[in-house]
Amino acid sequence: MKEMIVKRYVKALFENFGDDRLNDFLSSLNKISSLYGMEKFKTILQSPDVEKQTKEEFVLSCVDQKDKEVVNFIKLLSSNDRLLLIPNITKELQRRVSQRDNIYEGELISDWDISKEEVKKLENGFGKKFGATVKLNVSKGDYPGIKIAIDGLGVEASFSVDRLKAQITEHILKAI
Repeated sequence: MKEMIVKRYVKALFENFGDDRLNDFLSSLNKISSLYGMEKFKTILQSPDVEKQTKEEFVLSCVDQKDKEVVNFIKLLSSNDRLLLIPNITKELQRRVSQRDNIYEGELISDWDISKEEVKKLENGFGKKFGATVKLNVSKGDYPGIKIAIDGLGVEASFSVDRLKAQITEHILKAI
């Protein structure tokens, strides 16, 4: 149910804003969405003891008041008790803008240190394969190898050291 509501808001935003204005709007929503990572911020918005008007003013205090579209959007969400959907709306809007611009973000997880040149090569390789611009965010994890996931394209690729060792061992045993 929540996803349908989010998609309706995103569709309306897409239909009513031009490309440049939509990118500015998305940037403003990203700033607001980052606040939802703070537990106190979410607690205030979720609290039944805090009035709707106070919640609206609280969120608006974090917004550039010159940006009337963002202010009006926050007021609209507040009037419908949907302020908690802002991170979901931001994520869906980001996904749609990425599709429009043919730019996709992915995650590269490894327990190795990977140089920027190697990341660029991987980005270029995936970009050529899928005919899109790919940006990879590198994060250190405990995966014994390299794992790449690009959600927007539905791609997940991995290279495991353990699996390589098992395949080499199997190949040697077959040769004997």
